[in-house]
Amino acid sequence: MLEGLERFAHAELEQRVGMRIRFLAAARPGTLRFSYGGDLAALLGLRSVVALYLVRRFDVPRPKALLGNQQFGELLEAIDAALGLAAPGAYETLRLSAAGEDSAVLARLKGQLAERLGLTVAADEGDLLLRLRRSAWEPGWEMLVRLTPRPLSVRPWRVCNLPGSLNATLAHAMMALTAPAASDVVLNVACGSGTLLIERLALSKARQAIGCDIDSSVLACAAENVRAAGFARDVRLERWDAGELPLPGESVDVVCADLPFGQLVGSHRENEALYPRIFAEAARVARPGARMALLTHELRLLERVAERFADQWEPQELIRARSGGMTPVVALYRRLGDRGQGTGDRGQGTGDRGQGTGDRDRDRGWEAGGGQGFEAPSPKPHAPSPTPQSPSPKAHVPSPKPQVPRPNPQAPNFTSYRSWRSSATSSTATSAGLIPARRAAWPSVAGVKRTSTWRASLRSPRIAA
Repeated sequence: MLEGLERFAHAELEQRVGMRIRFLAAARPGTLRFSYGGDLAALLGLRSVVALYLVRRFDVPRPKALLGNQQFGELLEAIDAALGLAAPGAYETLRLSAAGEDSAVLARLKGQLAERLGLTVAADEGDLLLRLRRSAWEPGWEMLVRLTPRPLSVRPWRVCNLPGSLNATLAHAMMALTAPAASDVVLNVACGSGTLLIERLALSKARQAIGCDIDSSVLACAAENVRAAGFARDVRLERWDAGELPLPGESVDVVCADLPFGQLVGSHRENEALYPRIFAEAARVARPGARMALLTHELRLLERVAERFADQWEPQELIRARSGGMTPVVALYRRLGDRGQGTGDRGQGTGDRGQGTGDRDRDRGWEAGGGQGFEAPSPKPHAPSPTPQSPSPKAHVPSPKPQVPRPNPQAPNFTSYRSWRSSATSSTATSAGLIPARRAAWPSVAGVKRTSTWRASLRSPRIAA
């Protein structure tokens, strides 16, 4: 899964399979290990993970032993479990990823697997992906077998892709953070290829879902994806300026945006003007208690702008994820009322963050590493909202040195927290998340979690070839 999003995966698994799953201690940060005794097909619709793997442990001293008759038969059994989940012809190539994968032993293993399965060995990407590594828990080696020909994060609805398009698993978590409700009016400014809108509607129906962008070609791409996802009648796409929306005031429940951050799209100078305009216009159209979820790499700029609008938007949560070698942040805000107190419920993340317990399996496991249309509010002409002026500087009061409590035994196993700001002095693990000792502006911060997979273990009888 993407680093930083473990709790969303934990919650989705509990929601989908409930009592049939038992979470185990994770061997690596950013990994969920769990035992599962239900139908594997029920896991293939997960939206919060990048990939799902079956884990098979072999009690052997070195990979060469996998060529033995018994071990090779057990490996084929695990592979057959994955192949049986896909349509005929879905697998054509095989890839074995391991340290020393070009060695004579692993080359022989790949060749024998390819011959037995009728597949072609691939140099880079393969439909059947195998990962070989040393077991983190017990002596021996683990073989991870991906259960799908493509990662779960590669959505079938993405028929049009744009440079810098948002990772779908990150979009899923971002919209889950807004506490979706069927009564929501959702506005996605700078909607791009439509990822946020599609992932929001996949979570829950919405009374209205509106996406806007100033680029007509981008809107055309979003329309293709929305149609492929089956939401063509549920989404309205408009060519609007995010800073001058033709919507009435206090008409929107959720505002979301994958903001440009000056790499593939936009520039820092442009963002210095754009971000305040988005905050101001979102404050105008948002109802008291509305939620706003923003994603960006420009954290310092986002914080500066948020401070200017502190009387309108209250920060709720900040999550740092790792996606494609980058570490964007997702910031959640709540619209305050006229007197600085919002009337709506706060958008909260999904699911408990507690980690289940259970015995470690010794043989086999899993690892995961994702009608009628509505009318939009009647447009009302209005003059562009002036950009709020920065408040007068305030004296800086240094924060007291944080007290570090005892570790919480119920906290999930991703307490390894790498400082996401050089100014952070320490962090503490709590049942609600990891809270960095920074400034009081962020009441709760989800900890950094790793881009990875999940695992689950499941005992099954061994077979011989």
